[in-house]
Amino acid sequence: MGNPSDMVSENTTRWIALLAYPELTLLDLVGPLQILRGLGAPFRTAVVGENLKPILTDTSVCITPQMTFADIQDRT
Repeated sequence: MGNPSDMVSENTTRWIALLAYPELTLLDLVGPLQILRGLGAPFRTAVVGENLKPILTDTSVCITPQMTFADIQDRT
């Protein structure tokens, strides 16, 4: 099939949004994030949430979204 990066124009940034929500299992976020970040340009990843407030996961670790739903929608 080839490299996913070869399927889009070099000038096009392709955003991959990972949703942060209360009681999230960290592995469900971090596992895909590690793999997807390895794709490199033109792909970019962002952890998104309803707002930029810290979110408590199921292990009592807080994560803070990088962008809101509106922010990521403006970039697509």
